[in-house]
Amino acid sequence: MPSMSLHSPIPDLWAPRRHPYYVFCPEYRESSSGVVALHVLCHALNLAGHEAWVTTGVTSPRLRTPVVHQGVERGHSAAGLVPVVVYPEVVSGNPLRAPVVARFLLNKPGLLGGDKTYAPSELLFSFSPEFLPPGMKAEPLMVPVFDLGLFRPGLPRAERRGRCFYASRYLESGGTLGDEVRGCTELSMRTPRALAELAALFQTTELLYSYERSALCTEAMLCGCPVVYLPNPVLAEFPAEAQLGRDGAAWGNSPEEVARAQATVDRIYGRVRDLQQAFWGELERFVSITQAAAGAHAAALARAGATGPQRLGARVNRA
Repeated sequence: MPSMSLHSPIPDLWAPRRHPYYVFCPEYRESSSGVVALHVLCHALNLAGHEAWVTTGVTSPRLRTPVVHQGVERGHSAAGLVPVVVYPEVVSGNPLRAPVVARFLLNKPGLLGGDKTYAPSELLFSFSPEFLPPGMKAEPLMVPVFDLGLFRPGLPRAERRGRCFYASRYLESGGTLGDEVRGCTELSMRTPRALAELAALFQTTELLYSYERSALCTEAMLCGCPVVYLPNPVLAEFPAEAQLGRDGAAWGNSPEEVARAQATVDRIYGRVRDLQQAFWGELERFVSITQAAAGAHAAALARAGATGPQRLGARVNRA
């Protein structure tokens, strides 16, 4: 997002405040791309000049994610502002009883928890079109979750050595490992690694086998390490095809598929960079839709002759 220069329009210091955002999210942890996306969304809104808070006390020092509390809520209420509450799809219903809800689909509705359908009044946004069940429509909102300064191309293919595999939910569901991963380095929630350690590994590794969908697979491809997806009941369809296509990844372990993945993996870094740049336009659309909804609710309260703005029906701070 470009910063304001001397040639930018001068902002009106007394312009009406825009309605704030409360992002309902778990404690920050870099091992979950969904959690990272929620915190980054709050960060991006603040960078873009809006007012946004998260509802958890554990945040990343790298991100601008202030924690909402009752004093903040009271201030917004006194100013006549209507908070837009952003829920991920894993949250059931509307626990804060917010008048304006933006539902952010970070996976298929109901797959990892939460509801499968939503109230007609909810505003739907989706990280990827593949998360939308038939008949459900949502605006795109692919929040950047990859640090492209960290996950970047490494050694050329001829100099790479070693292989690794990822299996977390697959093993938890009772799956068994195949012979192709024998002798490979295990990556799973049983063996957590810091992002910097993963990046260094993927920049030198020749191949990653994966039994399931994970942002870790995209991180590998960003570093020039092809991914071989091993189909199984946990992984029944090619991941992220709507956004990344099939470059850099093989569907199954056939020599032809692996060779294709190796030949095309270098395309992924530029493709993800372009998607991250496109995010700012999607964020503008998100803001436009949600501000209109919050403004309409504020206007309805005024027409009803409310003596003061309505606060949220539940406390925003879950701690």
